[in-house]
Amino acid sequence: MLDLSRRVYFDDLRPSIEPTLAAAHPVRQRLADEGPAAALISRLRSTPCARSTQ
Repeated sequence: MLDLSRRVYFDDLRPSIEPTLAAAHPVRQRLADEGPAAALISRLRSTPCARSTQ
């Protein structure tokens, strides 16, 4: 029953949120490995605004 509910509710949603999940994965990984400061700094450096000011 749970598997059916998951497919009904999330199969259509998954493609629209996949890019966000993929972008968040390296930040989550760095957060787990190196802590919050490193994760936030790496994310800030990868944003378009940060790159245009460097």
